[in-house]
Amino acid sequence: MPSKTDVSKGYVLNGLEDGEYTMEITTNNQVVKKSIHVYQDGDQKSFYIAQ
Repeated sequence: MPSKTDVSKGYVLNGLEDGEYTMEITTNNQVVKKSIHVYQDGDQKSFYIAQ
């Protein structure tokens, strides 16, 4: 078994209502929290992740 594994994940956010969300990602028993702002930008849904 390799000692390092590359993992790719995708998230579909366009189904969320406009607003503020918190995304929690757990890796190797560590939790990272990111704030996400979802909003309507013209005719499409957009978002940004606060750093």
